[in-house]
Amino acid sequence: MNPRFRRGAGRVAGVWEPAENALLLGRDATGKPLTSSNGQAVPAGGCQGKVNTDLQSLQPGGQGSGSGTSQLAAQTKAESFSRSMTDPRVKEVFGRWSECMRADGFRAPNPVEAGGDLPSVKQPEPDAAEIRMAQTDVECKARTNLVGIWFAVEADYQTAAIAQQPQAFAALKAERDAQAAQLAQQIAGLRGS
Repeated sequence: MNPRFRRGAGRVAGVWEPAENALLLGRDATGKPLTSSNGQAVPAGGCQGKVNTDLQSLQPGGQGSGSGTSQLAAQTKAESFSRSMTDPRVKEVFGRWSECMRADGFRAPNPVEAGGDLPSVKQPEPDAAEIRMAQTDVECKARTNLVGIWFAVEADYQTAAIAQQPQAFAALKAERDAQAAQLAQQIAGLRGS
């Protein structure tokens, strides 16, 4: 895991109290499977194992419907992103964003490639240059309406994809609604324990 994603995230496995970590992972400090705690059974793999098992049925290829509709959303998102990157409207706003960035001393053809050459990107903490670049990026996106334009272009492609396969997307919505209901039940069950 990139340390940058842990900033301010709170507890992470391995930094909990030993008893908490044992319940989370389902193993004591010696690595022996934990089967009970305070008179209650501990599921195989601990709390993490239980959640993974419960949610497996909601994942593509899991024990769920297997209808393939869940892959339709991922494919549509990937295709709309790819098409947006070559769309003249997005290329034009990328150009304006790039000019704005260049005015503050940063060179990048588009936001996807911005900052990749900064040495601090590979460090656990950003340096002043990385912070300044991020601030400039946000300012330039606001000035050029990059996010609004890019979102609208991707939405156009996704709307067209939905119009071409209305039944498949209706099935996807029904599958998503069923998964949301199942998650709501699992969350309600956790609150009751």
